[in-house]
Amino acid sequence: MEKREDSAFEMAFLERILEERGMPSSEQWKMLYQCTMDSDSSVRYDAAEALGIRCNDKDEERLHQMTYDSAGLVDIEAIESLAMGHQEKTLRRMYELMRLGGRRVRGYAVSTFFNVWINRYGYKKSSAKKCWRKMEKLYKKEKDVWVLNFYEKARYLCGYKKGIAKLRDILHENQGYAQSMAFSQLKDIRTIFNEKEINGILKTALDYTDNLWGIKKSIDELLETRELPRILLVSKENKGLSQMLEYLSYKMENEIWVRSAGINPAEEIMDEVREKLGEEEKMKRYYYPKEICSVWIYDFIVPLGIRIKPEDYPFQRLVPLFEDADERMLDVVMAEKMLEELRDYIYKEMEQVR
Repeated sequence: MEKREDSAFEMAFLERILEERGMPSSEQWKMLYQCTMDSDSSVRYDAAEALGIRCNDKDEERLHQMTYDSAGLVDIEAIESLAMGHQEKTLRRMYELMRLGGRRVRGYAVSTFFNVWINRYGYKKSSAKKCWRKMEKLYKKEKDVWVLNFYEKARYLCGYKKGIAKLRDILHENQGYAQSMAFSQLKDIRTIFNEKEINGILKTALDYTDNLWGIKKSIDELLETRELPRILLVSKENKGLSQMLEYLSYKMENEIWVRSAGINPAEEIMDEVREKLGEEEKMKRYYYPKEICSVWIYDFIVPLGIRIKPEDYPFQRLVPLFEDADERMLDVVMAEKMLEELRDYIYKEMEQVR
């Protein structure tokens, strides 16, 4: 990367933003946008990553422009941050890069294309099928094994079981960077529902790997862990009770992993949420209404005060505990009891799998 000697201030600013991962203030956003046009490519690289924290329409447009910045891997970072995007324009750009980009660009463009498609069109069987049908045209032309890893992950997440079998084959039959990426993709898609299957693939792979790339050690470490259930609370506006539940869930972080999002997110969370929790500053920085993004990472969808059809989330399990809950009902004790009920319900569901 090109690095300017006098860029220390910008780098320290961006490092702080990325370390905290909170929502920057309006003044910080202004500076962040200035950093996206800095003459130092290392500053632009970190700025591209920081834009992915929020990735609203304005951020998505700027990141789109940064995919043309090939200095110092700025384009790669911009492509990765665009995975939070929703725009048709982003899909067209990713598809173009899947066709014409270099190896690394093609691989990460595949990943972002899948994410943006799901963000835009939902994670239904019909939309997933259309997504793969579109990707398959370029998949059939792709020859690079490292890039094919990204396609196989997307194929599996679109509902085609052959994707996981192909990742297994790449893991067993290759060495170096291709094998390392196959492991990374299997790690990404491992859930409480397929953990046994993927662990079996990884155990077998130990016979085919050396530790030159640290893969064997990574496999051993992953096999020693168990996946936690990943839960998405979905409400209409994601501004009240859903935010309180997400905040309080950290008391159970060794049992469940909870996030929240809204069908039509409000501009900001209710003041009463911050008051009840006594975390005014922290809530402003880290808790805000969010759109539904990358829904494939969740195992359970929990409707909160709304009804959701099972066919809208066929790849996850719906938890019908709180469909009649009121987002405006902000009682901390009640919320803690709801989380306990949710945890117990989900662990009963998991007993059937494990």
